[in-house]
Amino acid sequence: MGVRIVSADRPRTRDGTRPPEGATAASFVLFAALAVLLAMVYGAGEWLHGGFGFPSDAAWARAVFARNVASGQGLCFNPGVAVAGAAGPAWVTCLAFVGGVSGKFFFGAKALGVLCVIFAAFLAWHITLDLLGDWRFALLAGLLVAASPRLAAAGLSGTEAALAALLVAAAIHWQAKGWEGTIAQRAVGAGAAAMAALSRPELIVLPPLLLIDRWVMAALWEGSEGKRIRRALGRSLPELAAAALVVAPYVIYNLRAGGPFWQQPESALRAQPAAMWVAQLARGLWGDNALLLCAAAVGLPVAVLAAMRRHSEHPTFALVVTPLAAAAVPGLIWSNARPENAAYAVAYLTPITAVLGASGLFLAHRWAKGGIRLGSELAGRVAFGAAIAVVCLALGVFTLVAHRASWQQHGVSVKKVSGLQVPIGRWAADHLAPDASIASREVGAIGFFSRRRMVDLGGTISQRGLSYLSRPGP
Repeated sequence: MGVRIVSADRPRTRDGTRPPEGATAASFVLFAALAVLLAMVYGAGEWLHGGFGFPSDAAWARAVFARNVASGQGLCFNPGVAVAGAAGPAWVTCLAFVGGVSGKFFFGAKALGVLCVIFAAFLAWHITLDLLGDWRFALLAGLLVAASPRLAAAGLSGTEAALAALLVAAAIHWQAKGWEGTIAQRAVGAGAAAMAALSRPELIVLPPLLLIDRWVMAALWEGSEGKRIRRALGRSLPELAAAALVVAPYVIYNLRAGGPFWQQPESALRAQPAAMWVAQLARGLWGDNALLLCAAAVGLPVAVLAAMRRHSEHPTFALVVTPLAAAAVPGLIWSNARPENAAYAVAYLTPITAVLGASGLFLAHRWAKGGIRLGSELAGRVAFGAAIAVVCLALGVFTLVAHRASWQQHGVSVKKVSGLQVPIGRWAADHLAPDASIASREVGAIGFFSRRRMVDLGGTISQRGLSYLSRPGP
């Protein structure tokens, strides 16, 4: 029995299953409930380990940036001192809005992160439904995102990891919708890709990749060369303009501040081999759910074939090229990026992995359904149902095991920061003069609670400190 990936009308699989009435809203509620439940479990882990907090000092640094943006002082850590190349400007801007409205930057960051996880799961549902036409596998992909150990921790981390996951998923979704969509839809997709680039530095490759994807699709789908060029230009020019409008203010700000025009990752004092990034990325994806990663590898050809069919409702190769670019680019561009920064990439690749994993399981489902030939129809159905149950059980077991380690690591990381830098910041707020300066390699939590001028010794908020420490000689 052959596999027909997509067709002109829904369902796009030969035996595809339409979503029941109300399934979309019910799925969103389910994803939200699961993400909130996991946030409560991880929050309880923070409390059991000594109190609520962020698992990294970088999260507190972003909260300081957001507080200064909300107060009208601009993108700076120390008031009045512009910082060029600050990481995560998209997250800082969103947190500045949430914190400025609520007055609670800490809890605002937690709530914003959980919301990002919920909508990332919902977008994974939509992408999978367009790709496969089977709502059951779309539900599976959404559940895998909402239940992801990586995203459960990222949602409470106070950093841009969950936002990057949402924006990458949104960029891929609207990239597919924009092929036959309106200019506004294409602009939304390009804007999401540009915002993703403003969330993580290595995602600067995403907007040009999506533009190239437009030209490749035009070459595959259009007949004459002139028509291909007109079709590609008609779709890519509005997207290019939208992406430039989103990115330009940040680039201009950096150039006026006299620093690098683009954000820099948190840096280490020693350069790392490019392979370290790839190794950490593969280790993170494998550790979250090894079975899902294997299924995602099987799902890669499904995504490619779905994009190539003429009446596909997912006409883009972004599901394939985005993880490849995320694996290759960072280690080649930033030799001094910490391998730990690959954790951000694991987070924003999680929705893609879930969609590809669901696609791989979909393909295995179709093959098994058409290929099982046992002694009787009843025996075949029983064996088929048992195989599905085993796969679902295995996915659940892998996820639970990964949650145990992730929950423990998240709580311990929060305890480390809350037990050292936070008390120092509180002490400094009570005992140091308002115009005092504090020199430290970890400046986030100390700066947030002390509200004193910080002298950066580790390159967290300024590349100048790192360059001075990296110079040879005494």
